Amino acid sequence: MQQSSLAFAAPRVGSRDLREGVLVAGKYRIEKLIARGGMGLVFRASQPMIARSVALKVVRPELLAHPDAAEKLLTEACVLSRFQNDHVCRIFDAGRLEDGAPYLVLEYLDGTDLRVLLNREKRIEPARAVDWMMSLLEALAEAHSLGIVHRDVKPENLVLARTPSGDSVKLLDFGICSAPNVKGASERKFGEDYGIGSPHYMAPEQISSPDASDHRIDIWSVGVVLFELLSGEPPFEGDSAMSICAQVLAREPISLTQLVPTLPAGLAQIVNRCLSKEPDKRYADVAELAAALAPYGSVAAREALPRIHRTLSSAPPRNEEPADLTEPTPPSTVGPASRRARSALGDVSAAVMASVLNTRAGAAVQKPLARLLTSNRKETS
Repeated sequence: MQQSSLAFAAPRVGSRDLREGVLVAGKYRIEKLIARGGMGLVFRASQPMIARSVALKVVRPELLAHPDAAEKLLTEACVLSRFQNDHVCRIFDAGRLEDGAPYLVLEYLDGTDLRVLLNREKRIEPARAVDWMMSLLEALAEAHSLGIVHRDVKPENLVLARTPSGDSVKLLDFGICSAPNVKGASERKFGEDYGIGSPHYMAPEQISSPDASDHRIDIWSVGVVLFELLSGEPPFEGDSAMSICAQVLAREPISLTQLVPTLPAGLAQIVNRCLSKEPDKRYADVAELAAALAPYGSVAAREALPRIHRTLSSAPPRNEEPADLTEPTPPSTVGPASRRARSALGDVSAAVMASVLNTRAGAAVQKPLARLLTSNRKETS
């Protein structure tokens, strides 16, 4: 009996041992490294017993001692386990390697992220962009109904995946989400030692009061993503985290109809409302935003609308009205950061600014890397 147990014992595997052919937990065989993120590696793997392809996400071995790396991955595991939505990347399993590195076993997505598609196509036709956003709103409806705020909605975290029923947008990466109602999720405050988001997609209150912000920061981010899909450029641009945040806090974006004269005025107005500096002036929830967007999409967009309403209706009622988290800021002209922008940034703590993308204030901001879990991606070093 002892010989039999030894014969079937899984090999001891640490995070530095992961390479083609290695068997993890006795059931996931590594096939290929498909993505490198700031804190994690993602491998395509097979699960031979049931002939299924999966994505195995693990903390980078050199970051095992980093306080954020393991915590973010474990938070993502706890949060993903709560979802039943087809537009959120599914989790199948989680565990730890021999050196303590946590790993997640995720749905393997055969597709391309929206950043890659946008770089290739430059602009996305309005009805198609709206359909993608309606799929995203389905995912966010379930998240918000569970009290989860994603906090990092951007093209890199959205994958257009091929499925048996057709192409489907999937939302990824809940590593820095706020999930106070999810058991096991991180309870750490957002600040110097915990990333708070990506400058291009962060709402004003996410910059100035990261711990106080609510679900409406995701509505802001949806507006930024839709602006970028329709126009081919983000509404706020700069060469550093500081300059981007300055514009988010104190400038109004250029008119979408000025960038895309053929765009329906009503659709541009929807995007503008998402990008209101004051949270109370945005859409109250994703169902209200979906109702406004649906007429500009295909039949699929209109079919998604009742599902979004049903999902949100299952959420427990809020005990109180959300507070207005920002002071109104007068619009300004587009151009280099003004004194008003620098003054607005003066109210943001240095710790918060330093945590944006884990970047020094004033350091150059690079275009985000192609993200995780898709098959049609180049590996990055």
